[in-house]
Amino acid sequence: MREPALVRYNQLMDSDSPFLDLHTQLSQCTTNDEVWQRIKKHATKLGIAAINIAGVEVGTGAPLWALSSMPKDWLEHYLREGYMDSDPFLGSFTCSRVLTRADCGTMTGADTGDKKALGLNHGLRDAGYTVLNSLKFQRPGESTGKLVSLGFCEDGCKPDLTPELVSFASLAAASVVRPRKGNEDLIPVPRAVYLSPRQTEVLQHLASGKQVAQIADAIGISETMVHRHMAHAKTKLGAVSREEALARGIRAGLVAV
Repeated sequence: MREPALVRYNQLMDSDSPFLDLHTQLSQCTTNDEVWQRIKKHATKLGIAAINIAGVEVGTGAPLWALSSMPKDWLEHYLREGYMDSDPFLGSFTCSRVLTRADCGTMTGADTGDKKALGLNHGLRDAGYTVLNSLKFQRPGESTGKLVSLGFCEDGCKPDLTPELVSFASLAAASVVRPRKGNEDLIPVPRAVYLSPRQTEVLQHLASGKQVAQIADAIGISETMVHRHMAHAKTKLGAVSREEALARGIRAGLVAV
C-alpha cells in the first residue's frame, strides 16, 4: 500500500477542500510553534482528543523528535516505563504498514509476550483514550518520515479513519517541521541507539567470525553494501572500527553472543 495520505495532500488545495482555509492560515504562520498551535486547535474541532507528530528514521523506527498534545503526566509515564521501545506506531517504519490502529485496553497476554506493549495498550486506556489511529508519511528515497497519531476518547470516539481525518493528518504532517527547543509540547526523545535490521544482521555475522565476503554471501548483498551497513552501524554506535562497533553493540544488547 503506497502512502495514500501523501497522495491526498496533493488534493488539499482544491477549491472544494474542507481544509483550504486551514491551509491558508498555516501558510501565514511565521513560526513552527504557531503552526503547531493551529493544528492542535483544529484537531479539537474535529473531535480529536490528542494529536502526536513525530519525525522518525525509516528502517529502524527511531524517533528523532516528537510533539504531543497528550497530558504531561501520561507522557512522563510513557518515557519512564520505556514504552517507546515497544510502540507499534513507531514500528510501522520498520515495515510496509501505512496505517496502524490501537484499541486501547483490549490487549491481553495471549496477544503478546511483550510486557511493555501490553503496558502501553492499557496505559493509554487508563489515560482516557479508547482508540489511537496513526498514519505513516514517507516519501520514496528519503531516510526519514513523519508519523501522525490521532487519539480519541469515550465521547465522540471515531473508530476508523475517515477521509476527512486522513486529509487533516496529511496536512499536519506536511506543515509541522522539527520543532525548536523550548516548545512546551516537545517530548524529550531518549538518545537510544537504533540499528536497522540489516545493520544488526551484519554485526551478528561479524560476531560469529565471518569476514566481509562471507557476510555478503550469507545475506545475499554485495561487499560494498556490507561495508556501507558497517559504516552506518559504526556511526550510530560512536565507534571508530568494526571491532569497537561490535563490542559496543554487544554491550548494548543489540548483538547476541
